[in-house]
Amino acid sequence: MASHGALCESCMLVPLDPRQLSEAKTRARGLFPRWPLGTAGRARASNCRFCQFVSAALYHYGRLRRIPPVAQDHEIELSWRNRFDIYSSFFLAAGTRNNPASLLTEFQLCFVRDPDSVDADDPTTYLTPDKGQKVNFRRVYGWIESCQRGHGRICNGGDTLTVGGREVSDGPNQIGDKYPGLRILRLIDVHDNCIIATVENVKYVALSYLWGLAVNFRLTTANYQDLVDRPGSLARYWSSLPRTIQDAVTFVRDMGERYLWCDALCLVQNNPQDVRSGLDVMDYIYERALFTIVGACGHDADAGLPGVLPGSRMCSTGIGDEIVPGVTLGLDIALDLCLRSSAYISRGWTFQEEMLSRRIVYFVDNKVYFRCRSSIEFEHGDPRPDGQLVFRKQQLYQIPAYSHILLVNPVRDFAEMVGLYSKRALTYQADALNAMRGIVRRVSDKMKCAFFEGIPTAAFDVFIIFRRSFGSQLRRRAAFPSYSWTGWMGALTIIQQDYGINPAQTLNDWLKTKTWIIWYTRSPDGSCALLWGPDAHHDFPWQDPSYVGYRTRSEFYLPDNPHLFILTDQTIPTAKFGQDKAVTDAPIRDYPLLQFWTLSVFFQLKDIDTQHATAHVWDPVKNGVCGYLYLDGLGDTQFYEAASDRNASTGSPRSFEMILLSSANVQTWWADAISRGERMGERFPLGPAYTAMVLEWMGNVAERRGLGLLLRSAVVHSLAPGPVWKEILLG
Repeated sequence: MASHGALCESCMLVPLDPRQLSEAKTRARGLFPRWPLGTAGRARASNCRFCQFVSAALYHYGRLRRIPPVAQDHEIELSWRNRFDIYSSFFLAAGTRNNPASLLTEFQLCFVRDPDSVDADDPTTYLTPDKGQKVNFRRVYGWIESCQRGHGRICNGGDTLTVGGREVSDGPNQIGDKYPGLRILRLIDVHDNCIIATVENVKYVALSYLWGLAVNFRLTTANYQDLVDRPGSLARYWSSLPRTIQDAVTFVRDMGERYLWCDALCLVQNNPQDVRSGLDVMDYIYERALFTIVGACGHDADAGLPGVLPGSRMCSTGIGDEIVPGVTLGLDIALDLCLRSSAYISRGWTFQEEMLSRRIVYFVDNKVYFRCRSSIEFEHGDPRPDGQLVFRKQQLYQIPAYSHILLVNPVRDFAEMVGLYSKRALTYQADALNAMRGIVRRVSDKMKCAFFEGIPTAAFDVFIIFRRSFGSQLRRRAAFPSYSWTGWMGALTIIQQDYGINPAQTLNDWLKTKTWIIWYTRSPDGSCALLWGPDAHHDFPWQDPSYVGYRTRSEFYLPDNPHLFILTDQTIPTAKFGQDKAVTDAPIRDYPLLQFWTLSVFFQLKDIDTQHATAHVWDPVKNGVCGYLYLDGLGDTQFYEAASDRNASTGSPRSFEMILLSSANVQTWWADAISRGERMGERFPLGPAYTAMVLEWMGNVAERRGLGLLLRSAVVHSLAPGPVWKEILLG
């Protein structure tokens, strides 16, 4: 064992000189030089400064990913490589003899040098030294200025946004021209220390942060006259403001800007109409901001923005561990890894605020990062003009949200965003749709169609096909319908089609040939309306195939069977359906129901797995598996607990009703499951199939209780009373 301050035998073999490392890489002829460092346990017990640095890096990795530390017996390997870029740095890998070492790509070990001592053509990634606890405001402003000058429309496209179907450019426009329905825009004037109400377009910074349990001072009707348009008025309330808002005001002032938008002080919090008007333009508020400050430290509004004030970040930023005299290393940690451990990304309201912002300055894990739609920067990152590391740029696309918001393929992108949003928590479940309202508006404009209960009506059949995500279980959100993703708490996945080269054409073909249900909506007063059609969507570009939507529909046909004949041409809703006395036994619903016709079948379930919320559908004729289901609401209902109960008249196990929604591609379901880290039931056979929804009836209204696949050949083997063409009222 090495003495303190010296290097161990393993680390002595690692060149700690960038020139020597570059030469070693050249000699490797396309491969990357590697050095085994022994087990993680050996490194933790060593007095070697390099081993201690590696151990600390592995500890930070586990802490940020919220996973157990690398096991003691795992072999650690160091390599010198360039990932996604010409610039090289150290990377770590960990594994066992039976499991090859996997590269830990979310952080790199870099040499620390003053930027003035680095040659422009040096192919090494460097970090700048830690020069104090305050944020380098000049450097942050340089990132923003560089983005404005050089990143083009992808980052500056918010300067020309679509409002009500027309393009509106930034300039001296009135607020109403750029924020539909908003009469005034309130902002914090950090120079005059008050809140202003303006009708003019001004440059401002937005704040996104966690309210949490901290006492958050708010603008209300009671203090409105004291605060708005009264210079100096905020000084009287300064001590009542949570620390994050105080620091944001200071940061904006130190950055040389004047105005700050913050929900607590710019919307009248006890005026529902004012709050609703703000929510309706939330996408424009964040996208039109010069940049957004994200306060991702701590758990509430008193966490502050570490680094804004002297002495406000006491912890080390991880920059500058001297390994041997004259050689200092630091950790360049990917932004998404830092965010992973933050409470900020666990909250529902912050999702659209972060995604809709063109530029963001993050305060997270006592570090400062900058993200726009083209690059990511780190306050201690390589400052060379061409040193904007693709290591960090690559992280843009490791969090899919930041590419999905561009809506290149709006159906796929919205489906992915719903999946990401569903992983987050809400204090008030009634906010499930409000917290996505800005994104919904943006997708609606892009697809040129209305939304119904959080679903784009032009591709309704796509978005009712969702299941719980791997490791999650879905629980009912009673204020919303069960047929929509809004009606469920828990991480979910919308099953997506194989989009191919031309996604719009592929989806239009799928809607035309693989779906048959004519959807009607039923309001609480009993009136019905067609969900999709020319009369309801007169602005939809019907003749333009680049837009996804229903044009013509196919009829449903049963698989060929000479002994079975069922009429399936009835699609118009029955006016009095569901209005008898039985419906009064159902829960009171404030949302619209779906009314439609489709095929209903009945099957028994086998192998119900309550841990993973799955089950097999059993074919009574072939005596084998004919379907695979993801079960919903296991924690809310006893619906599936009666699966083994026997029918009083037949003595057979209970059967469950399922309705057919659309034709399905089994391979697509398999590929989707595998890509998300899970496998469907190994006993499920391949073959033509339908997407099927399990129903539970409450009076004359049904609710979804599961979704999965049913083999087409098994439909004719349905237990009684199916198969039957049936009218459904779905809540």
